[in-house]
Amino acid sequence: MVVVMQERASEDQIEKVVAHLVSLGMDVHRSTGVSRTVLGAVGDDRRLDPRLIEMLDGVSEVLRVTEPISSPAGRSSPRAPSSRSATSG
Repeated sequence: MVVVMQERASEDQIEKVVAHLVSLGMDVHRSTGVSRTVLGAVGDDRRLDPRLIEMLDGVSEVLRVTEPISSPAGRSSPRAPSSRSATSG
């Protein structure tokens, strides 16, 4: 789950959201940018309602990650087109 904080979210608001996610059993990874903070919540979030997290002070939006995320290095590259023709002759 990814929690995007509002542009002007205070440190106190961010810490409260982190504490709430931790209390729900999530492992939280924080990324602070120039204008926004993004929280990556890792764990079993199947029973969590993202709308309840969106209601917390300072939260802009919550995005649920529905598939495992893999690195680009772990993905296979698309195959090059075959030089063989589909028709024989």
